[in-house]
This record gives sequence, structure tokens and C-alpha cells, in this order.
Amino acid sequence: MLNWRKPLLVPALQAIRPVTAHELALLRRLDRAPAAEVARVHEERLERLLRHAHDTTDYYRDVLSTCGVVRGGKVDLGRFERIPILTREIIREQGARLRARTLPPGRKAFANRTGGSTGEPIQYWQDSHYWDINVATKLYHFEMLGKALGEPELKVWGSDRDIVIETGTLKRRSENFLYHRRIMACGKLDEAEVEGIVAELNRFRPKTLWGYVDGLYTIAQHVNRTGCRIHRPAAVITAGGTLLPPMREAIGRAFRTPVVNLYGSREMGDMACECPEMAGLHLSCNSHRVEVLDEAGRSVVDEDGDLIVTSLHNHAMPFIRYRIGDRGCLSSVPCPCGRPHQLLKSVSGRGMEAFLRRDGAVISPIYLITAVGGLVEPTLVRRVQFVQKDHERVVVKLVKAEGADPAALERHCERIRAKLRTVMGATCEVRFEQVGDIPRTASGKYLYTVSEVAAGRPGLARFSA
Repeated sequence: MLNWRKPLLVPALQAIRPVTAHELALLRRLDRAPAAEVARVHEERLERLLRHAHDTTDYYRDVLSTCGVVRGGKVDLGRFERIPILTREIIREQGARLRARTLPPGRKAFANRTGGSTGEPIQYWQDSHYWDINVATKLYHFEMLGKALGEPELKVWGSDRDIVIETGTLKRRSENFLYHRRIMACGKLDEAEVEGIVAELNRFRPKTLWGYVDGLYTIAQHVNRTGCRIHRPAAVITAGGTLLPPMREAIGRAFRTPVVNLYGSREMGDMACECPEMAGLHLSCNSHRVEVLDEAGRSVVDEDGDLIVTSLHNHAMPFIRYRIGDRGCLSSVPCPCGRPHQLLKSVSGRGMEAFLRRDGAVISPIYLITAVGGLVEPTLVRRVQFVQKDHERVVVKLVKAEGADPAALERHCERIRAKLRTVMGATCEVRFEQVGDIPRTASGKYLYTVSEVAAGRPGLARFSA
């Protein structure tokens, strides 16, 4: 089909979003540039951010002067790792002192807040320049996956607030038309709503399908169970949660196409995305600096640890060395695709999703879900959530699949109990609760594991698995 939108989008971006157009051109140029060129652009932007933060915020004037990163108007990037970690508690306490008094010309500030996945949402400020660069980064990621400007995309999203913002005005609806984007809700998917999304996929035939990972997983379960016909996109892009191995397998089988992981957050934007090689997630070095710290606070590569992120373009409220609450692992090996970006080898979920044993071992949510296998019986269990009440007590909440045989479900529960005890210890008490539904977070996300033991404990020890 003729893509008549692309020749319109190019001048439209230059006229309406010149920052986006400029950034997209830069990303295309850096796509095969030497790694040294990417590093130069990255460090120039980091230096500019640090100088701005020092000069316009009370909090960073004190912090950056004390640790010697900015002195006499000069920035010393060699001291960057001496900057104290920014936490949610600091943002709550220092909010006004973190906000910039002035912005570079052409930028406008706007308030935002986190989605509340941790149960403790925070309010912060972003600026228009940051947002325009985030748009460019997403467009680049889509091009990396084979989708050109103007080719159709279907977004399946779980946050009602986001959907209202993205479709609620004539300007946003016009943008969606020009981008050839359609948006559907997956906050609460019953059988009829899943069938409606499948029908829209077959009518619209998008080049890419992207959205909340649990919504896409629910759709994939339906397709795999019923064997219904479904359009095959060039790629399925998952976001809004941890892509667990059973979910990747089920989604790939349903859509017969690569399943690509996109890592981002509301406060930081898109930070990394897999390419078709799927050797890891390409870091968005144009817009973020990502570190991994071990339990001693040391920067590590090829080891799992806490992700520490700096947004290079949010000048309204700089996020510098921010503990985002996720775990991950940087790779020392470049991607086989040849692009110069450093790889994030894995993202293993939030600290609040990890289980803690009494002996101090930390069990990652990916290992827990894979070992327990509670997601692989969609004919019996429509939805499951594992809640750690204390070190040796776990409650498994189950939403029974329609028509599930009670005896088969009971046998399945016994298998889950046995597997949980191999992970958490032979004395672990495992109790099952059949519920009508499992509530999502305020941002529409669904957590497969929740630890009431780990909640509120930043800087957990390295995952034992």
C-alpha cells in the first residue's frame, strides 16, 4: 500500500516539531557512526545538563559544588560518579529546590507524575524539549524495527489517563491520523474486548503492534487458545512491565513475529529498545546515561544490579543519577547488528517484585515466574499474582479461567506449591485465593509478583538467580 503520509510527515515535523526532526536526523546519522562519535555527543549533552542544573536549581548547586563536579563554571565529568543518588524520597523532600528557576529559550515546563507502580507516586516537572526528543527516540526505534514514518501502528495501552491525553483533543487526533496510529485500551480485558482488538488488528493490519506487555500477553493467550486468524505485524513491541520468558514465547507464537522489549518509564521516557538481533536493548545514548550499581554502590558491567538513570534533556527538573527502582545488567559485548550503542543485556524487574528469603537471598521475578510456571496453564488460570507476605509465607491469587476443571486446577495448584517451596524453602507456607479479578496499579499496569517484604527497600542485594 502506498505510504502517502511519509512525504507529508517530513515537512510537518520540521514545521511543527523542529526539535524532533533535528533529533531524528541526528539519530539516523549516529546509527552507524563510530562509537567515539556517539560518546562525544553524549558527553557534550551531559556536560550541558550538569552546568544547567548547577546554575538554575538550589539542590544541584549545593550537590554539584560539594562533590566537585562543577567548580568555577567548569564541569569535571571524571567526578560524575561522586554525585549522590537521586531517590523518590529526595524528590518529595526537595521538590521545589530541584525545579529549575529558568529554562533555555523555547522550552516550556509542565507537571507530570509517576504511575504509582511502587504504590508511592511522585510529582515532577518535564519540559517540551525533553518530550520532543522522546518522540524522536521512539520514531528511531520503530525505524530500527523496520517501520517507516507513516506506516500503520496499533497501540494497545493500559493507562486510561494516557489514552485520554493522546486522543482527547483535535490536535492529538490529527497527529494520530498523520502518524497512522490507532490506540485501543487494554486496562481490563474480557473476552469480548480481546476479540474486538483482534478484529481491529485484522482490519487495520498495522506494521507494528506495541503496548502494555500484560495486555499483549492476554491477547496472545486468546489467539493461542482459540486458533483464530490474526494479522502478522513486522514486530510486536512490549512496554509497561517486565517481559517474562513465558510471555515472550506466547506472544511470538500467537503473532508469528519477533517480540521486542522496549524499556522506558513515565518520568524518564524511552531508555532502550531491542533491535531484530535481540541480543540486548540498545541504550538511547542521545537522551540517557544508564549505570548499573552493585550492592556496594560500585559501577559494574556484565553483573546484575540497580539501574541508575540520568535524563540528558529534562531541564525543568533534572534527574541526575536517579534510582529508578528497576534491576538490570549492562553488556560489555556490542550488538551483532553493528550499531554503536551500548547494550542493556537485561531488565529484570522492580525491586518490589523480587522475593526475599530469610537467609538474605533475593529471588528475581523473572526466575520466580519461570521456575514456578504459574503462567503456562491458560486453560486453567486466566490471571495469577504471587504476593510475599513475609519470608516464609506466600499468597497466590488466581483468576480461574472460564470452564476450568476444578480437579485439574487443584492439581495445578499443588504443582505451583511444590515449585514455590523449591525456590523459597521447604517450610514456606503457600496459600491460594481464588478472586474475581486482580487490581492493576494506578497507571494500568499489572504486577505478577509483589513482595510486601521488599517494598520500600531500595538497593536490594544482587538477585540470587
